[in-house]
Amino acid sequence: MITVHSNLLSMCTLALTQQDFFMLRLPLVFAILFMAVSAKAASAHEDSARQFVDLLRYEDQYSKYHDACIQTHRAVSPHTLVAQNPNYFRGIRPGDKQWPAIVAAYEEYFLEACSRPTKSEFLEVLSASYAKMLSSQQLQDAIAFYSSGTGQALVSANTFATAEVYRVWPEINGKHLAKVTARFQAKIDRLAQSK
Repeated sequence: MITVHSNLLSMCTLALTQQDFFMLRLPLVFAILFMAVSAKAASAHEDSARQFVDLLRYEDQYSKYHDACIQTHRAVSPHTLVAQNPNYFRGIRPGDKQWPAIVAAYEEYFLEACSRPTKSEFLEVLSASYAKMLSSQQLQDAIAFYSSGTGQALVSANTFATAEVYRVWPEINGKHLAKVTARFQAKIDRLAQSK
C-alpha cells in the first residue's frame, strides 16, 4: 500500500510538473507570437515611411544638396583663401613648389567633407523621422494624397523650390564663407602668436 501511495504521489507530481511546465511556457509562446506580429507591423510601418520618402523625391533633394556642397567648394578656392589671408596655407602661395599639393589636398578635403551624409544615410534619417512622427494610418493617408495629381504637383513645386535654393546657395555661401574663414584664420594666427 505504501508503494502504491508512493507511485500515485510520483504520478501526481509528474502530472503537476508537466502542467506547470506548459503553463509556464504558454506566456512565453504568446510573447514570441506577439513580438513576431509587432515586428511585422513595425516593418510594414517602416516600409510605408520609406515609400513616403521615395514619393516625395528626397533622393533628388539629396543630389541637389550634394551638388551645392561641391559648388560651395568651387566658390571658395585655395586662391580665394590666399587672397583673403596670405598665410592661410602657412605661407605657401600660388607659384610655390608645394602649391599643386595644397590645391590637391584642398580638393580631397572638400570632396570628403561633402561625402557625408551619404544618400542612404540621408534617406534613412528621413524615413525613420516620418516613421517616428506619423502613425501607419497617417502615412497611408499622406501616400494617398501625394500619389494624387495635386500631391505630385506639390512634390514637383517643392523639388523646384529646393533646387532654386541650392542653385543660389553656393554663390551666397561661398562669398560669406571666404570672409568668415579669413576671420577665423586670422583669429587662429593671433592666438598662435600670443602663446
